[in-house]
Amino acid sequence: MKDRYWQRQEKGFDLDTVLVFIVFVLTFFLFMPKAGALECRALAERMLVLHPRLEAAKRDVQVASANVKRLRGGWFPDMRVNGVLGPEYRKSANGGTRTDMTAQTLTVTLNQLVWDFGKTNAEIAKTDLALTQAELKLNDQRDELLLDSATACINLSSSYRSLAMAEESVANIRKQTGLEESRVELGGGLLTDALQARSQLSGAQARQARAQGTLNKAINRFRYLFSTEPESPDPLNTLGSPQHLLPTSLEGVLEAAGTRNVQIQIAMVGATISQMEKERVVSAEFAPRIGASVEKKYKDDAEGVDGNQQELTAKLELSKSFNFGLSSFHSLSGAREDMAAAENRLMDTRNEVEEKARNGWESLKTAQENAGFLENQARISAEFLRMAKEERLQGGRSLIDVLSGETGLINAQIDAVAAQAEVAISQFSLLKIMGLLDLDALTGVPASVPNKTETSRTESSTPLPTVRPPEDSKVSEKTVTDAPYMVRLTKVSRLREKPDGNSRTLKKLGVGVRVQVVGKSEDGKWLHLDNDAWIASELVKPE
Repeated sequence: MKDRYWQRQEKGFDLDTVLVFIVFVLTFFLFMPKAGALECRALAERMLVLHPRLEAAKRDVQVASANVKRLRGGWFPDMRVNGVLGPEYRKSANGGTRTDMTAQTLTVTLNQLVWDFGKTNAEIAKTDLALTQAELKLNDQRDELLLDSATACINLSSSYRSLAMAEESVANIRKQTGLEESRVELGGGLLTDALQARSQLSGAQARQARAQGTLNKAINRFRYLFSTEPESPDPLNTLGSPQHLLPTSLEGVLEAAGTRNVQIQIAMVGATISQMEKERVVSAEFAPRIGASVEKKYKDDAEGVDGNQQELTAKLELSKSFNFGLSSFHSLSGAREDMAAAENRLMDTRNEVEEKARNGWESLKTAQENAGFLENQARISAEFLRMAKEERLQGGRSLIDVLSGETGLINAQIDAVAAQAEVAISQFSLLKIMGLLDLDALTGVPASVPNKTETSRTESSTPLPTVRPPEDSKVSEKTVTDAPYMVRLTKVSRLREKPDGNSRTLKKLGVGVRVQVVGKSEDGKWLHLDNDAWIASELVKPE
């Protein structure tokens, strides 16, 4: 069998090989991931090829390049050809010979610039700088689109998550409202609780409507940038945190922004263009032009002379014009003022970029702290709601307490999601200010691997208070052991075997990981999930 296989291989491609190849190609194209399933980097990479804004900037670069080639032709000779054909009648003033002939002339002139004291060179330098400026503007447009892409992906993902939370909250409150209305109909509930439940349901539905509207706007932005519909609920599947690309101090941010910011580079080129314009004006208005020319004429029955004639002239010419309205001095004054204005614009751009860098750094720090506090708030709200539901079953809590906890939880979760999105957008915005935003930055690192600066800030921030039930509280054994439940963890940095701080770390879980509680803790009645909390290893397993 093996020998037959190798014999078939030696003969080249047979029918089976061709069929396998065709099946492979068809499978590749049929099951190619759609736009919504692509990572944000791939979407941005395709957008940079197709987006009209970037295409217009590329055309501007081509125009500037053509202008450079055009002005460099100033150092090449010009050839001018002039032909004349027509009747010519001549009569001498003293009554001499009269001529009446059809004159034909052909003149070929070759002009060459010898020196214009820097005028042409200044014009070429200006167009070279204009080309550089157009390329910088192209890079700036690319950075803008990359930032828009990252922002669109982040907002779309956070909008999906917020809507999912709002829908879940509406379903939970609707269920509680239906149960309370049933109790009222059976005479075991309070009408005021049922009315309050309806009020909470209306508020939850309003939040859902707002979340849906925010999602629709995010989809519209996504469609504008990428020219496709997001078909996945989370196009942010591989977009991680770019925190590792950011400096660890404000001084590093300011240094990078001062040397790499595209707006500063554009302003610097603009100031240099103004200097070149001043040099051009000085040469054009106050210096002569030296040129050489060679002219060849062919004549037939021209200028009253019968027959053919030829003339050859070579000369070196110096020319200079002067306007009595002193326009040359006015042009020089305008060029000086334009140069001063460009220097002021450069200084203002530097100051503005420094302000943006400082504000971006402060916005990032504030967003990180805010996200940490809101995540803690969401965890506390989730713990309160869980305990309130248990106490509700035991008769220790009213329906209003449970609904208030549900409302507080959904608000805290939505705020936490928005805060996480704000942190990511602040990071990408700061990268753009520093001139470090590129396609690789959109790949990022996994969000579950914190940066050193992030870790230090998290550990130094205010810890989440440990909320434990009273010692005499009775937790239903069914809730803990017989009925495993799903816990949505916003962020778990470490899980330990024992409550003391020297215990071995078991594993790390990232944002949004689901775990399933399948047992009970060592004390038999308390289980707590927190940033620094502990949980027995046999109680946690990935879903």
